[in-house]
Amino acid sequence: MRTYHGGVQGAGVQPRRRDPGLNDEGQYSLWPADLEVPAGWRPDGTTGSRDECSAHVDEVWTDM
Repeated sequence: MRTYHGGVQGAGVQPRRRDPGLNDEGQYSLWPADLEVPAGWRPDGTTGSRDECSAHVDEVWTDM
């Protein structure tokens, strides 16, 4: 299951940077880069826009 955190961006609002996270089961999730990493997750070293991070997760999460 892919989980994407965050809401709709309004006009003129700078999109939040995202960090893909990885848990011990090899599952990915995206969350805003300015928030603390949730318990049980670790950053995978990538930061970017939601689209960039989503594309990264699609590329590396190959067992879906």
